[in-house]
Amino acid sequence: HRTVNPAQMEPMTERPFYKRIKELLEERLEHDNPTLLEHCLSLMERQHYVIFPFDDKEDYECWAASYHLLALKYQGMDEDPEGIKDLYGAEHIKADETLQFIYYIEEISSL
Repeated sequence: HRTVNPAQMEPMTERPFYKRIKELLEERLEHDNPTLLEHCLSLMERQHYVIFPFDDKEDYECWAASYHLLALKYQGMDEDPEGIKDLYGAEHIKADETLQFIYYIEEISSL
């Protein structure tokens, strides 16, 4: 149980969790696939409204890899889960758990 005072919080887009994941996605996709990057950022922003302000996780690489994989899936592109996780330096098991959590967020946010 945590108490949060919204008046004392910085905007969602200024929080370290949001900023670092965005940076990681931009570093990997900005020049090679800007369309995929925009899809990843859109997914991230939409989902962040669900988890904010409980976004104090630090597995940034796992989250970035997971958004990348989800965007690929939604665009019907070939996925290489192990390669994508390696691209971000994400711990594979944690990235799998993060991806499952992101699927869960997708499910509850679409109800």
